[in-house]
Amino acid sequence: RDQHVDGLIMMTNQPDDGSLARLLKGAGNVVLLDEDVPNVAVPRVFVENVEGAYLATKHLIESGHDDVALISGPAELFSVRERLAGFERAMDEARLPVRAHWILLKDYSRQFGYEAMKWLLKQSPRPTAVLACSDYLAVGALKAVREAGLTVPGDISLVGFDDMPFAELVDPPLTTVRQPVADMGRIAFERLMAVLNKTPAPALTRLPVELVVRKSVAPAKRKTN
Repeated sequence: RDQHVDGLIMMTNQPDDGSLARLLKGAGNVVLLDEDVPNVAVPRVFVENVEGAYLATKHLIESGHDDVALISGPAELFSVRERLAGFERAMDEARLPVRAHWILLKDYSRQFGYEAMKWLLKQSPRPTAVLACSDYLAVGALKAVREAGLTVPGDISLVGFDDMPFAELVDPPLTTVRQPVADMGRIAFERLMAVLNKTPAPALTRLPVELVVRKSVAPAKRKTN
C-alpha cells in the first residue's frame, strides 16, 4: 500500500476472514501462488490438487486398501477442499465407503499429523492406510505409528503430498505427490511481470502433479474372520 514493493507473489496457508481480500483488492499487483484468497481478481497459479489426491488414493486402493483415512489442513482452505474431492472421487470410483470420522482436518503441521494418527490408531476397526495431505502431516503421522509399536508400511500404509526434500530421507522413504515447485515459482514470477507491465495474463494456471512411489505403501493384509 505504501509502494515499498512493486508487486507481490503471495502464498498463505491460513483461511481468510475477509481482511486479506480487502487488502489485496486495493493492492492490485499481486499473484496468488498455491493457495486461494476468495473474491480477489488477480492471477492465480495452482497445481492439480484434485488429481494429486486422486492418484494417491487410487494407489492405496490398488494396493488392496479398503479402509483409507485422510488427514489434511483447515477445512476452509481451497487446497484442502480440492484434495478432499480427489480422495472422495477415488473412493467413490472403487465403491468404497468414505468414513466421515476418518477425515481429520485442522492444519498442515507435523503436530497435527501426529495427533490425528494417534487418534486413528485407537479406532476399532482402524484404517489400514492414510493419505496425509502434506509431507509435514505424514512425518507427524509416522512418529505416532512408531510410538504405538507399529510400522509403516507393515501395519499401516502412508502417502504424503508435496515431495518435500526430506520425503525420500525418512524411514521408510515416503510415497508422495510431487508438486512442480520450481515451475510454480517461475510461472508466478512471469504472471507478476505481466501484471506490472500491463500485458494480458491468464486468470488461472494449473500445473500437473506426479505420484512418486517409494516404500511407505505395502499391500493390505488379508482380513481374517
